[in-house]
Amino acid sequence: MRTFFRWFGLVVLVLLTLAWLGLALHFLFLSAGPGASSPLGETIGGWLRLPCFKPAEPAAMYVIGCLEANEAGDYLAGFFAPLAFLWLAAAVFIQSSELREQRRELALTRNEFALNRQVATEQAEAAKAQADAARKAAEMAAEQTSILRDEYESRLQYRALEMFQIKLKAAENALRAARFPLKGQSANVPATFDLDNLKPWLNEAKNEIDKNGVLVAPTRWPEPAPIEKAMRAIRALLDEAIRHFKSVSEVEQARHNADLQKLQERVERAEAGIGELARLGWSADREAGSAEA
Repeated sequence: MRTFFRWFGLVVLVLLTLAWLGLALHFLFLSAGPGASSPLGETIGGWLRLPCFKPAEPAAMYVIGCLEANEAGDYLAGFFAPLAFLWLAAAVFIQSSELREQRRELALTRNEFALNRQVATEQAEAAKAQADAARKAAEMAAEQTSILRDEYESRLQYRALEMFQIKLKAAENALRAARFPLKGQSANVPATFDLDNLKPWLNEAKNEIDKNGVLVAPTRWPEPAPIEKAMRAIRALLDEAIRHFKSVSEVEQARHNADLQKLQERVERAEAGIGELARLGWSADREAGSAEA
């Protein structure tokens, strides 16, 4: 709409200019001719070949053809001054309109910059919120991983505790059940060869060596090979129990450490007794040698 009024005003201004120029030419032609009282009038009359018009009224002094050169210049300056002022006003109006449009464009640009800054701020806040959400998600994932790891370790410790108790009980039962019948009667030893109590057998072996110089009792004792085999099986069960014991929690270790120590002492005492009897002459190697003889 503003563009329409701008062009409309420009057209009106052009039409007013043309009308004003037409009026100026009218007065110019009216005073031009061969009989004009001024050289300018005669010159214009010669160019246009118009008759001279010189009225007798005093108003004729304002006709350009009847004026001198300086008076004609003043006349033309006064005639075109309003036109120049009109175009100056139009130029000022057009420039002010353009400046107004420029101010509007600058205002729109500032608004765009403000919107862009706001959008950038919102994007930065959104990015920060996303970063916070990602950090919280990572922390939650780490916490869940820690919980799962703790649960897994707890299950492993519980499984290790179960296996420890099973192996410990198996080793204890095997040691308690490691009793072998005698080949013959002996008044100085129990009726069965008990791995958990080898003291009587050690005492008899030492007494026979002191009396006879050799160990005679093993001829009535059980064969060493099964006993040593049973001893190795008990040691294997105890070693497995110890291996699982290292994987249980510290609390459970403190609870079951005494039982493990007791069983270890019993097994080590049995191993030491078997070793001592073997040193005194009772072993699978001796039995094999006797069989070959």
